[in-house]
Parts: sequence; structure tokens; C-alpha cells
Amino acid sequence: MLFFGLVVSLLLPVSAFAIGPHKSPITRKVPITLEITTHLGDNQNFVSGDTISFFVSMDRDAYLLIIYQNAKKELIQILPNTYNKKSFYKKGNFFQIPDEKKPFNFKISAPFGREKIMAFASSRSFPNLKGVTTKSGLKLLQGNLESVLKKLRKNDRRRGAYGEASLKLSTSAR
Repeated sequence: MLFFGLVVSLLLPVSAFAIGPHKSPITRKVPITLEITTHLGDNQNFVSGDTISFFVSMDRDAYLLIIYQNAKKELIQILPNTYNKKSFYKKGNFFQIPDEKKPFNFKISAPFGREKIMAFASSRSFPNLKGVTTKSGLKLLQGNLESVLKKLRKNDRRRGAYGEASLKLSTSAR
């Protein structure tokens, strides 16, 4: 009996530590919360010739990557780009893309249909995505959405914080 009592008293603190409310010295990954919308708000229809701006907000400082999927399922990296190589942003209020001071804007043009804008935030810098820089300064990415998502998500799966947000919109001819 004495031997059993000794074993229990030695194991109890170890067991209590392992399953108790104490936090491990390893920091838990907490998702980054981010939002993305247009200058007109969510769920909007845009027509040929409309100029569109996007607004992004994050709950903590992070690296940011923004990708647009047009109606033909082509992926265009909007941020970073030739005119705005910055990839690390501060948390807080919504900021505009493109910034009013940038020498370009986004005009709706063909192809028309269902489109999507996706924002990705990470505590680690994103891998360079393969693609070709266009005359507009944006990068037309290689591969499909699933392969790009896999690469981005794999980048932060083991360590670091990560978050995603997306917004669907419709485009059409006048």
C-alpha cells in the first residue's frame, strides 16, 4: 500500500501538469482575422468600365498577399505588385488597394461573370508564386486556385499565424 501511494503522489503532479490548464511554452497558432470588401461593399455587381477599389483590414501586423480570380479562372496577384512591392502591413483600419496615390486603378473589363478576390495574411512572408508580370505591373499566376492555395497554406501549417478572407463579385457588360 505504501508503494502504491508513493507512485500516485509522484505521478499526480506530472499528470496534472500534462492535462491541467497550464499553457505549454510553445505558443499556439491563433488565426489572423482579416476582412476584404469593395468601395461599394460586399455582393456587388460591377459593369464594364467601372473602377473598383478594395479595402482590407487585419487584426494584427502581418504579411499580405491578394489574388484576384477572373471569370476565366485566371489568377492575378494584385499585391504585392510592381508599383507596390510592400508586403508587410500594420493592423487596424481598412486600407485601400490601389492606394489613391498609385499610378493605376482597376477597371472592369471582359471576361465577365463570377469573380473572386482573396486576401491572405501570415506572420511569415509568403513564398514567391510563379507567374508572368504583365504590362499593368500585376502578376498573372501559373497553376489553378487549388495548387496556389495548397502552396500558401503549406507555408504556415507548421508555425506562424495565418488567415484568409475572400469576396465574390459579379461583372457584366454594360
